Amino acid sequence: MIKPTVNIRIPYLLGDEHFEYALSLEEFNKLIGPKLDEAVQPIAVAMQKAGLRKEELGMVLLVGGSSQLPGIRERVWQQTGVEPHVIPRNLMYAVAYGAALYHRRIFQLP
Repeated sequence: MIKPTVNIRIPYLLGDEHFEYALSLEEFNKLIGPKLDEAVQPIAVAMQKAGLRKEELGMVLLVGGSSQLPGIRERVWQQTGVEPHVIPRNLMYAVAYGAALYHRRIFQLP
């Protein structure tokens, strides 16, 4: 679960003084919002190049660290109309999972 506020403390940043700051989730989202918007732009490009519409997507897989951010998942859902499935940070698992899904689709398995 994501905490609504996180306390940041960097010891001895300013000589003998510590830097301390309470960062709210709302403030964090405002700070990273433009980068999140940039991060999902390639989805529209890929869908256009593949000739796909939102209605044709059956599943969206997200892999890696930034996929853990609620803002990324929300923007992907808004852009695709599909709630994304987040795969843990293990890249090899993600590759194997994708291969299994592809195999299932090719051989028309349930």
